Amino acid sequence: MMNCNPENLARIHKALHWVSKKPDGIVINHSDGVENLLVIKDGDIVSLHFMDTKMLLIKTKISDSMSSIDISDPLNLKGQYAQAMMLSLVFKPQPKKLYMLGFGGGRVPMVFHHYIPELVIEASEHSQGVIQLAEACFGITLDDRIRISTKDGREHLASFPENHFDIILLDSFSGIGDHPNQLSTQEFYQLCKSRLTQDGVVVTNLVDNNPYFKQKVATFCAAFKYSYQYESKGVYIFFGSDTDDFSQTEFRQKAQEIVAQYTFEFPLLESSHCVTKCRAEMFSDKRLRDNDIYEQDIEQGAIALI
Repeated sequence: MMNCNPENLARIHKALHWVSKKPDGIVINHSDGVENLLVIKDGDIVSLHFMDTKMLLIKTKISDSMSSIDISDPLNLKGQYAQAMMLSLVFKPQPKKLYMLGFGGGRVPMVFHHYIPELVIEASEHSQGVIQLAEACFGITLDDRIRISTKDGREHLASFPENHFDIILLDSFSGIGDHPNQLSTQEFYQLCKSRLTQDGVVVTNLVDNNPYFKQKVATFCAAFKYSYQYESKGVYIFFGSDTDDFSQTEFRQKAQEIVAQYTFEFPLLESSHCVTKCRAEMFSDKRLRDNDIYEQDIEQGAIALI
């Protein structure tokens, strides 16, 4: 088993100590005139939410939790989607370089950073406020192995050399949960593949209430030789690889090897049981292109931000 890194765990607990002393309720209400962010504490659970005040006179809408942490057990990923993203290790058990588009509270990067000391994580997060709250309330410490840019995520990824990352994680949502359409096109996935090592994996988090959900999934699956779907209780995570053709049994066996290698605090093996192969034609015959997305967003009167 990998070293549990007690010094780093102690650092995380120290960073979270002040939050643990706060009473339940709103810990931080951050507003910079552009976005409104709330950090809410409920017992040992601290969560990050976006607050939509555009229609304040009618109703203020608070998003579902975008990131959550158990401050008594910070390495235990509670979110299904976060646990599922860790299954990227099935494809790359000992990654050296990882990219995450959409840092949020940094829950998945924290776990990767803790368990794999040689891993370097590059990330993009368009909201400076979110980065500040990740450091203040979620135990994130930026160092030479976790670097975050506030540049446009797609442009930031493009700035790296080809064949650079072993794992690329896509988890970008704006406002109260909108998924940027520009992160689901044929051109974007070609960019991801160009920045991926030959045997690397791309993982994306998609929500089925998006009007283009089926087309987005079909476009993702068509971009890779092999694709896999995690689905459980309405959570959808997709994995794309050009080299790994796993049967369900093989995937679970690989996940079991990962569980034996790392001392995770969450049920990764259980998550692997929710992964199946998928193909583009299972979802739609439509593939999204940059021009299509741009025209559709213009018709709807808004361009989604990355």
